[in-house]
Amino acid sequence: MSQLINAWHEVARLSAALDENPAAQAARTGLALQQREAEYRLLEQLTFSGAAEIEAFLDDMQANYYDEVPVWLRNLAFRLACLLQPGNAVIRRRAANDLRAFGPDWDDIAAGLDQEAAALEGQR
Repeated sequence: MSQLINAWHEVARLSAALDENPAAQAARTGLALQQREAEYRLLEQLTFSGAAEIEAFLDDMQANYYDEVPVWLRNLAFRLACLLQPGNAVIRRRAANDLRAFGPDWDDIAAGLDQEAAALEGQR
């Protein structure tokens, strides 16, 4: 399993632990600090991951943590995947579908990604 996926699993584990200890303030403070540090490690891993590792993360996220991954993290991962693979129509369609799944706020961006994908497919 990749370091990026492992970093996400650590964030998810700490989030669950925070949810399980709502009354224990000292434990929550320590867990919240650990979670913040885990999120920094996750963002660092995402920032320096290659396209294949980001796609593996997206696959794992969609298969196992669909509703748990924050929208900002999903958007960032898809954005990086699109930037790292400028000629990949499939990742653009996946990104567009993911944007549509989380509200109408990004429908115009999703439509733009679909247009880019169609243009890429027309070049083949």
